Amino acid sequence: MRLIDQYIYRNVIYGILLVLSGLSLLLAFMYLIDNLEQLGKANFGILELVIFITLSLPKKLYELFPAIILLGTTLGLSYLAAGSELTAMRAAGVSVGRIALAATKAGSVFIALAVVLGEWVVPYSEGIAQRGRAEALQISFHDKYSGLWLKDGQSFINIGEVLPDRSLRNITLYKFDHNRQLVQTLYGASARYKNKGWIIQDARFSRITAKDHAIKNIKVKKQKTLAWDTVLTPENLAVFTVRPEGMSAFQLYKYIDHLKQNLQRTGRFELTFWNKVLMPLASFVMLMLAIPFVFSRDRASGIGQRLFIGIVIALAFNFLNLITGYTALIIGISPFFGAMIPILLFSGIAVWLFVRAA
Repeated sequence: MRLIDQYIYRNVIYGILLVLSGLSLLLAFMYLIDNLEQLGKANFGILELVIFITLSLPKKLYELFPAIILLGTTLGLSYLAAGSELTAMRAAGVSVGRIALAATKAGSVFIALAVVLGEWVVPYSEGIAQRGRAEALQISFHDKYSGLWLKDGQSFINIGEVLPDRSLRNITLYKFDHNRQLVQTLYGASARYKNKGWIIQDARFSRITAKDHAIKNIKVKKQKTLAWDTVLTPENLAVFTVRPEGMSAFQLYKYIDHLKQNLQRTGRFELTFWNKVLMPLASFVMLMLAIPFVFSRDRASGIGQRLFIGIVIALAFNFLNLITGYTALIIGISPFFGAMIPILLFSGIAVWLFVRAA
């Protein structure tokens, strides 16, 4: 029996690795096509493009992991079914449950690796990928230590944080004259875009009189609200907002709390949080779905047909996940239920197929 278990492990692992490799190449090609128009701009060359694609892949693979588990398990078991090995195992007294347990052990290794990928690798690699691309294209970027730095005419602007509704926190402006001498500083606790202009809240600015780079006088003034004249728009800042998909579940949990304290909407972040928390369960359900699916089609179809149907099932799961998640946000119910509904539905389908195959 141990030999049979090891044989099943090996086939399932090979199947998942094959799907993982093929999907990685496909995603890399899609990233290449999307970024070809940027190639050659500023310092964004072939090496920078390859680094960006390599570091961006973990996030996309993590998002598609339940589908990878489904297709990899289907492929691994389909090879056994194609050679009538599953039929021979059943004839030798090996139950569907025993085969399912062996496949589950193999799949669980990859599910554990996916958790590591999502919690530690993705937040790190995605941050480096976006910063590296921005630097190569000579675009200002958001650094978690120093904030976002921008140049506007003779002024340099530091923004502590760009919130999801595109409002700003902790804005500091340094204005220089044509001799590169600091003449004014402005600090604002927050800023919102209203009527095609920025309004800074709790502003404090200092006018500096200097000669030969020696400060002669500083006048400080406070103002509850202040109109800020700048070419900066919310659209310019869209690229610097925090993307929930690139954060770990722990980071999302902390950030959701932070947004609530700042009276921000948290629905999209909560939905991503629950999708990440429930990802191992979703992957397990996809694995369980693949096992009886292969048995139910043992004699009726070949590997290609099984894989095609597996792709359709994976697409259906991802589509339903999107629909129920965003529907939950629109109608105002808990994002947890939006993330859980597809898992429950496909769990029911897996149970029904198991009953038929047993």
